[in-house]
Amino acid sequence: MFYKPTISALVFIHFCLCQTTITAQNLIKNPDCELPVVGNSIPFWTSVVGNLWNARQIDPLPQSGASYFSPGQVRNAELSQTVDVSDYACSIDAGIQRFLFSGYVYSFNQEPLDIARIVVQYLSATGTILTAYDSGDKTPLGIWEKLTNSTLAPVGTRNIRIRLISSRQSGTDNDANYDNFALTPSPTKVTIDSVLIVGAKCGKPNGKLTVKTSGGSNLSFNITNGIASPDSVFSNLNGGNYTVSVTSGTCTVTKSVILPTTLPPDIDSVKLTPSVCSRPNGKITVFARSNYANLAYSLDSAKFRDGRLFDSLTANTYKVTLRDSLNCTTQQTVTLVDNPPPTISGFKETPSVCGENNGTLTGIVVIGGSSPLNFSIDSIRFSSISTFDSLKSGNYKLVIRDSNGCTASKAFVIQYFDIAKITSVDITPPSCKGGDGLLKVNATSNALPLIFSIDSVRFTSQDMFSNLASGIYSVLVRDTFGCVTKQNVVVPDPKLPIIEEIRSSISECGQATASISVKAKSPVSTVKYGLDSSALQVENTFRNLKKGKYTVVVSDEKGCEVTADYTVQSNCDLFIPNAFSPNGDGQNDYLSIFGNEADIEKILSFRIFNRWGNIVYNDPNIRLNDPTSGWNGKFQDRELPNDVFIYVIVAQMKKGEILEKKGEVLLTK
Repeated sequence: MFYKPTISALVFIHFCLCQTTITAQNLIKNPDCELPVVGNSIPFWTSVVGNLWNARQIDPLPQSGASYFSPGQVRNAELSQTVDVSDYACSIDAGIQRFLFSGYVYSFNQEPLDIARIVVQYLSATGTILTAYDSGDKTPLGIWEKLTNSTLAPVGTRNIRIRLISSRQSGTDNDANYDNFALTPSPTKVTIDSVLIVGAKCGKPNGKLTVKTSGGSNLSFNITNGIASPDSVFSNLNGGNYTVSVTSGTCTVTKSVILPTTLPPDIDSVKLTPSVCSRPNGKITVFARSNYANLAYSLDSAKFRDGRLFDSLTANTYKVTLRDSLNCTTQQTVTLVDNPPPTISGFKETPSVCGENNGTLTGIVVIGGSSPLNFSIDSIRFSSISTFDSLKSGNYKLVIRDSNGCTASKAFVIQYFDIAKITSVDITPPSCKGGDGLLKVNATSNALPLIFSIDSVRFTSQDMFSNLASGIYSVLVRDTFGCVTKQNVVVPDPKLPIIEEIRSSISECGQATASISVKAKSPVSTVKYGLDSSALQVENTFRNLKKGKYTVVVSDEKGCEVTADYTVQSNCDLFIPNAFSPNGDGQNDYLSIFGNEADIEKILSFRIFNRWGNIVYNDPNIRLNDPTSGWNGKFQDRELPNDVFIYVIVAQMKKGEILEKKGEVLLTK
């Protein structure tokens, strides 16, 4: 039996089944033929011989009740009932179980008297007769005669068969009648009449079972997984299913009972909403269930409330406690964390330099905060970009805001540095020999130190430049931030020869077939001519020149010289010889590429394939018009034999197009 209390139930559950006095049980069913006969069948009895057995009410009157057993108009009749006594197997097989039989017989007054006989047979499970009681032939004249028997059931008895045997001796009716049978066990077996149940409370071991029995002797009691005891009361029990056992001698009876429990409330889950910005704004929401209404909630086990939501909480450890209407409680410890605001641990300011608004704020390091972060330097416009540039000089405040709206700020300053100013340049022209002119640069700046240059390449901390030739110089002043101020100055020429004209022919595809002719004069003397570092000559023409840049030198008799750079052009874009001989004689040892440098931006790739299509050379870094740059006829440091190879050249032209050139070349040694 299970009892689920209502909201108004008491704190504990008490089950009571009252014990009553129970007399010994008659094991024979329909013992005095009181049940209505169906057809010619008497309920619970079997007609073995004759088929006219019936329930008779008069002549004679019943010994008890309203009816009795009558065999009808047959000469011989037998009626039987088999009683199952396997419930008594334990005491039977222990040799202590006795059965008491009693019944009444009657013969009508006539001559000769009809014969009544009763046989009680003790049968094994297989039907073997182990022992029997036989009343013998009975002819009680006009009275109900009581027959009794007490038999100690043989070991192995499982059924007792009652046989009513009638024999007609005279007349038309068989008047051997029967009534009021009884078959009772002695001793009666032990039975569990009831179990009083006090349910467990709050899911704790405080339940109680009290066992009520009848019958048996020297009883011992036990419950599931317990120890046998003469005490029929079991306390301090958890709710659940139990098997109650009662032992009398060697016989044990059992009964299954359910000990109910009032379960405490269950915490299904706890939703934690962290506090943010280290403020008291955290939340705890408790999701719980209970079999009983009026749940109360607490975070300190003292103050209880109806609502499941606790807000305005700081980060801390809390003990969530639930209490139901039966005062059962459940606890769970939770930790509410904090999402602290971000902290600015560092950044880098770069000043506004070169007289421009180009200050920057970079390298911002943030600790904490909830992503994503947004950044601002005016507290109005926020962005996920953490770098600020194009800043003018001034005072700023960096503000960082995280996804929770928590902020952190820190002030910073963008300094201003103007570009250096060249106040003047003092010039001393060179002499006729040249190379002895002077420049002295005078400059001011608030971004010291300054460095100086007149060739945009080499800078020095010295503001004076000596050994200068005449000409136009770009004076550069660079401050500590790399800001450059530029001013062109002229170093006057001495009276030097004058190059009036330079002409040249065209180089045939980069070969030494061009010539340069120079026309010059000197206001003081005749002139001589030179090309690059060659010796001066009277003739003004230079022959057998390749495509390239040359320096023309014109010198007068006093050693004063003027120079001019001149470039010999080629009449083809890209050229490669159709043969080369890598034999180490210094002539055509490399397969090189020639072309017009004015038109070619760079060589993208230079690949050589053998006749089977395998690549034997690949170099995208080959130098144009360099006879010492290119393929040396080897593959993986092994010299290849004389053969014909395929070349593929891909070049980037200065006008933007891609030029690809393919062809054959003969390797011969």
